[in-house]
Amino acid sequence: MHWLTISVLALGCITILVAIPLAAFRGKLHVPGYIGTALLAFGGSFLFGLASGYRWFAGSPVGVVLSLLCFWSAAAGVGSLLAIFFCRDQAEV
Repeated sequence: MHWLTISVLALGCITILVAIPLAAFRGKLHVPGYIGTALLAFGGSFLFGLASGYRWFAGSPVGVVLSLLCFWSAAAGVGSLLAIFFCRDQAEV
């Protein structure tokens, strides 16, 4: 069970980390959009991580799901920060 959770976590994080900068390279969003996405993702990651540590959720399937959401949100935040460096304007595409 733990290997399945870790592999899903790693696969999801890597996919998110690659997909967001790739979309930025294709010119799908603008720099302020990626900054807002990063802020929201880091805020969501903090809240999911905080909630997954509560006594009611710790060690339960809900806690595992909240932990997965925490890490995927953090990956989206890092991917959005990386996307700022790869972002191209619509005129360049």
